[in-house]
Amino acid sequence: MKRWIPFVLWLLFVGTIITCANLSIARPLFDFVGRHPGSDKVAHALGMLTLAFTLNYALRARTVPLKCCRVQLGGLIVAVVMTIEECSQIWIPSRSFDLLDLTANYIGILCAGWLTCSLCAERK
Repeated sequence: MKRWIPFVLWLLFVGTIITCANLSIARPLFDFVGRHPGSDKVAHALGMLTLAFTLNYALRARTVPLKCCRVQLGGLIVAVVMTIEECSQIWIPSRSFDLLDLTANYIGILCAGWLTCSLCAERK
């Protein structure tokens, strides 16, 4: 059960940020990010890296087969959910869909997969 605590805490943090953005609250935070070029993309990548890594950890680096390879279940779940969330911004007046945000999310998820594999290899 202890493995799930980091994931749940980070998920609550990410969920709070998404909710604030959807409701147009916490404007100073988003204005600060907007004044620093590239910081939004870095935040997306680091946020998803952390979310995918903590979920991979909670799931004990479980993998699932796809047609071409095996992928980590945690990263796959995060990728699907974040793709849906990013695309949902098309219909939320206070938000805007950004393909670069989605790309940064995927980069973070891929880095989490690499990090999880590296740590698992070290333990063997």
